[in-house]
Amino acid sequence: MDITEMRMQAKMHLRNHKLTMIYICLIIGLINFIPNVLPNTTIGNSLSLILILLLVPMNHGYVTSSLKFVRGLGDQVDEKKDGFVGILRFKDLFTTYFLQEVLSALPLLIVGIAGLLLNAARLHDLPSLLANPSAYIASMNLEKIPSYYFVLVFASLCLTFWLTMRLAMTGYLLEAKGFKNFSACKQSFQMMKGYCWQYFKLLFSYILWIFLAMLLQNSIMSLLPGIIGACLAGVVSVMFQAYTYLPEQNVAVAVMFMRLLNIYNMNDDNL
Repeated sequence: MDITEMRMQAKMHLRNHKLTMIYICLIIGLINFIPNVLPNTTIGNSLSLILILLLVPMNHGYVTSSLKFVRGLGDQVDEKKDGFVGILRFKDLFTTYFLQEVLSALPLLIVGIAGLLLNAARLHDLPSLLANPSAYIASMNLEKIPSYYFVLVFASLCLTFWLTMRLAMTGYLLEAKGFKNFSACKQSFQMMKGYCWQYFKLLFSYILWIFLAMLLQNSIMSLLPGIIGACLAGVVSVMFQAYTYLPEQNVAVAVMFMRLLNIYNMNDDNL
């Protein structure tokens, strides 16, 4: 699959409706950022974990809107309906997206729980681990951790990355073909076989914009420490992403999905 061609096709689909997709990216990005502004305390981490769980289906707005663009239905994209679809269809979407997240992060969670036990941490550290496994592992007391543990951490990171790639089309299969829960994850796992590298290259082609967004956010947080700086940095970063690369990236992923769908011709039950 040609990455440049998929990006050009995404630009073409967005030509007359890019502003609508920008608004959708703003809505989803700002709502998803809310858990990040909660304080790093036991209560704050617990609330953050609850919000993260509730917002698991929020990114489905990217799926519904980008599929409409790719199918030539850009006029039907609605910033409110598509932007808030994760909330409006929460009951229908939650279990599938929750299962996808659990399966993707399972290696890190297992290694993180092992590290929690090795680190003799108290039970109140569990919300921090569940909310952000990689950040928790990075913050552990290294003196109490055996050297072989870091090999497990590296292996779990690689496995998590691979699972994330293989399960990337779960939401698209849910929307386009009606697969749900484990069935959607299974179909995505099979569909992405042999195409993980192409998917990674597509996402990586936007690395410059992603890096600039991270740099902008970190710069604001260093200049304005505290909750105000964190909120401002998050809002500016979300706006920067929405007005630069995020609309095109999501539509490009939908283009790749439709190509994979044609390759496997799911109407003939090849999956």
